[in-house]
Amino acid sequence: MSIAFFGLLPLAIFLKAGRSALSIIPQTGFLATAVVGLFFGKVYNGVTPDLYEHSSHSSIGWSVMVLVLALNVVEVGRFVLRSTRLSAKLHGYSSSSGGNEDVEPIYQLGDDDDDGDESTRLVHSPASISFEHERDDVARWTSPGREPRRSSSRGQSFSDEETVIDVVDPNSLALEDGGARSDPVKRWRKFGALALDFAQRMLVLLGYVEVCSGVAVWTGTCRERYLNGCLAHVVKGSIFVWYGLLTFARYCGAFSSLGWAWNRHPSKTTTIWTAEFVEAAVITLYGSTNVWMERFGKTGAWSVKDVQHVSIAVLFWAGGALGMLLESRTVRSWLSTPAAQASGRGLSAITPPAAAAFSFNPFPALCIFVIGVAMAAHHQNYVFQVEIHALWGNLLAAFAIFRFMTYFFLYLRPPASILPGRPPTEALASLCLTSGGVVFILSTEQVTFAAMRHHFDDVMAFLCLTVAAVCAWFLWTASLFGIKGWALSRNPPSSTASWQGKAAAST
Repeated sequence: MSIAFFGLLPLAIFLKAGRSALSIIPQTGFLATAVVGLFFGKVYNGVTPDLYEHSSHSSIGWSVMVLVLALNVVEVGRFVLRSTRLSAKLHGYSSSSGGNEDVEPIYQLGDDDDDGDESTRLVHSPASISFEHERDDVARWTSPGREPRRSSSRGQSFSDEETVIDVVDPNSLALEDGGARSDPVKRWRKFGALALDFAQRMLVLLGYVEVCSGVAVWTGTCRERYLNGCLAHVVKGSIFVWYGLLTFARYCGAFSSLGWAWNRHPSKTTTIWTAEFVEAAVITLYGSTNVWMERFGKTGAWSVKDVQHVSIAVLFWAGGALGMLLESRTVRSWLSTPAAQASGRGLSAITPPAAAAFSFNPFPALCIFVIGVAMAAHHQNYVFQVEIHALWGNLLAAFAIFRFMTYFFLYLRPPASILPGRPPTEALASLCLTSGGVVFILSTEQVTFAAMRHHFDDVMAFLCLTVAAVCAWFLWTASLFGIKGWALSRNPPSSTASWQGKAAAST
């Protein structure tokens, strides 16, 4: 199951994001491996007693498998439909050409040195290219004395929506733009495709949940009086693990179209949905829920440990809310109004500083820093438990320090390119954060007690094993982004590039 959910499924997702028809191979392998794993799981359950009565592992597992089967049926159906359409279009194209040798190629790439808009060519998909930009490309495509070839058939190019889609003839844009793009059916199809992609990505997270619950069932942990503490460590530690993985994904170039990869936002429009705003929102949600959950199963007077945990939760929702507030451009303009009025000019007439184009919000990282320093000094009954808590607390604090260093260097020189910036401090920050989350999970009472009983109570061993596992995980993540880039390089998305290539060929 681990091979299926953490190996083949991510490979299929990244190949699909790279608009590669090869995604059907790992997709099929994922389905076959998951079914085989389900079979052996049923055999194992049949020959062993119920290791954890009334556990949710089996019920969640069946729900995940139903979702897997449903999504794969949809994916295979879409692949067959696209293949049928491609075959019909190629057959119609060959029939209409009638053996004429002077037939334009189905797909031709533009020159590497064309001077098209960088953000459009590198970030946007064909569906997001503006009509005005397409009209400019038509002017470059057509040359004096030559009429572009008109045909009822269209060329083909690869896209993330379908393996093969039509490349719209630029001469027919004016005729088709009004009706086709406002078609509600196409709009719902787009929403449906987004929902399918989201559900497929959530399968990786659901697989992670199954692994965590399966370990608890198989090892006999997280029971009776240890249940609440075990859940707290696993859930909260997993949040930091996935936070670190997303931070490393941003370093690799993920979310660059949103300006989250330490790059300049490709679009000239402003939005509140910066990476710092999302981080602050998640921290606020985390803190606001934990304020009421810290005393689950407890009665009577509050202990010092209760006050510690609840105060950390209040820090999270208050610090996160402050971070969200400062990400609002309206609030920022209000904060700048006194200085603008003192100069006698309006805000629109004053050139903002270069750093204003990027978000330097320290409060999400500050919340992580405080909890790291606090947990490094957390009282425990045994020395080894104190050392383990200090280990993951220092790792979380190190993440915040590296994030502060990222802000410092970028404040001196804000990003000027739409390409991912990849600050080296972010690679180290993501490693510290993910490793801290893993050690957080391992610091639960039953794990530390087992380590002490088996003479494995060595902080160095915990640290080395954790960092080694995280580095291997990062290696696979970076490889997936490389595979996606390779697939994109083989299937350029922009139909604009095709028209520019025709223009270059005709001049």
